Amino acid sequence: ISRKSSSKFRGPDVNPREAAAQLGVRAVVTGSISRVGDQIAVRVDVVDASEDRQLSGGRFQRPVTDLVRIPDDIANTAVERLKLELSPDQTRRLAKRTTENSESFQYYLNGRVALDGGEDGRDNARLSFEKAIELDPNESVYYHNFGTTVYLFRRDVEAHYHINEQQVFDK
Repeated sequence: ISRKSSSKFRGPDVNPREAAAQLGVRAVVTGSISRVGDQIAVRVDVVDASEDRQLSGGRFQRPVTDLVRIPDDIANTAVERLKLELSPDQTRRLAKRTTENSESFQYYLNGRVALDGGEDGRDNARLSFEKAIELDPNESVYYHNFGTTVYLFRRDVEAHYHINEQQVFDK
């Protein structure tokens, strides 16, 4: 399910059963993120919407400097608790980390959130992706998101931004 399809189900008043029906899925993931000082806490629940019961869930907390590990924690816990049997390809993809640089990953996540802000968020998204690229220039997903942001908002890459078109397409 695409991010765009599921993003309309944000907020505290979302009914998991109705969301699942509209998305055509049996289970949904609900959660929240909070930050207190230098700690990030993520609460995640996998809910069987047809039976209105929790399949899995947990609270994951790490220092902001270790932010890149939280998605791994969540994915590995889900696989373990749901007793999923993964193919070798799925196991390889699950083990692949986007980056080791927590600061660049935080800018990337900020950019993703800013994109949901529509036209008002585009400049913040672009700046966040640029900063992520500056901090970790070898991470192709940052270039992908930067390029997508520029494409979606019909911007001229070379004329307006510090990253030239060749850099975007070489990654």
